Amino acid sequence: MRLLADENVPYPAIAALRSDGHDVISVAELSPGSTDTDIFAWAIRDDRIILTFDKDFGEIARQTRASTRTGVILLRGAMPRPQDVGRHFVAAINARTDWTGYFSVIEPNRVRRWPLRLS
Repeated sequence: MRLLADENVPYPAIAALRSDGHDVISVAELSPGSTDTDIFAWAIRDDRIILTFDKDFGEIARQTRASTRTGVILLRGAMPRPQDVGRHFVAAINARTDWTGYFSVIEPNRVRRWPLRLS
């Protein structure tokens, strides 16, 4: 899966996703300080799914047209213990294959989804 990890996604989670075979670009590594709007545009341009803890992406997703190959995954709930964070993220992402085209919220016991405004 092609992911764009927001700056607030911990590196152990990024490393675990990469080790599991996911193509993950980290905003913290390549473009720290990028605005959420710029990150959303980056995801659209590169056909990536944004992985974030930032609720502001919900408003951006409501206002911006995206492609069917773009998505947003908002992670909610308590952060797992540092030694468990990688395994937790991999399990959450691998639980589905249909993340594109949706704004998805992963919570401890459920996933909620809304279609993105598509171009």
